[in-house]
Amino acid sequence: MKLGIHAMAWTNHWSNASLDLIDRARSLGMDFIEIPLLDLADIDPPAIRERLRATAFDVVTSTVLSAATDLTADDEATRAAGVAYLLRCVEATAAMGARQFSGVIYSEIGRRPPFRPTERHWHWAAEGLRAVVDRAAALDVTVAVEPVNRYETFLVNTAAQAAQLCDLIDRPNMAIHLDTYHMNIEETRWDEPVRAGGRPPAPHPPLRERPGHSGHGPGRLGQPVRRPGRAPLRWLRGHGELRRRLRRHAPCHARLARPCPERRRPRARRGALPARQGGGGRLALRPRRAGMTLR
Repeated sequence: MKLGIHAMAWTNHWSNASLDLIDRARSLGMDFIEIPLLDLADIDPPAIRERLRATAFDVVTSTVLSAATDLTADDEATRAAGVAYLLRCVEATAAMGARQFSGVIYSEIGRRPPFRPTERHWHWAAEGLRAVVDRAAALDVTVAVEPVNRYETFLVNTAAQAAQLCDLIDRPNMAIHLDTYHMNIEETRWDEPVRAGGRPPAPHPPLRERPGHSGHGPGRLGQPVRRPGRAPLRWLRGHGELRRRLRRHAPCHARLARPCPERRRPRARRGALPARQGGGGRLALRPRRAGMTLR
């Protein structure tokens, strides 16, 4: 199992001025860094590749779709713009030497229409992503879809729904990226989605909902989430990667080896992710937020 960190721990805008973050992540004992591709015009893949080669470090990339690139939009031109944008992301990913691209790449982040997704929304998302995934296969890049909570998307909220989308796309270089922040809202337990999210997918786990509840997934609105300790991490050792994602408090988290001065140190909770010793300090991987990509 590899351990990495998102560049948004320090910045939400990547440019050549951010290249030193690669060295910083490596000094913390990480195996790779995740670079956001939100502003492709400022991404310099050759410069990133050169810095990675010099530091013997690895990289993955991610992004989200906007209203202008929504693959589930009614407007055909918007869907075409989304495919074009994702193709550029895949090409930038390959150009910097990365082999994995993930994110909310099926629908606009934050879209919450007053209706449930229909068959056409699933069809549009799968159709658009299939073209992207085919191009990614030619570049030896794996594409992973990330389920997020019902307040951030109306389409893919659970690991089972992510597996459903992967089945519709039906390509071998598809994967699922699970974020524990969103899992804590939408899933009833952590170990079953981790195992069900592997590709090829295992049978979808049964989702136990509170009687009368009609939400997308149970999560906190259904039965309490069961946390089976480190069992999912033990299973992950041979099946994927673990990424640490900090919320957007970059100035506060500039020194990861120290607690935030304006905050009290959070108590360790039962089922917390284990701490990891790094070359530049102690990075506490506690359940504030972490993501795992399953192949």
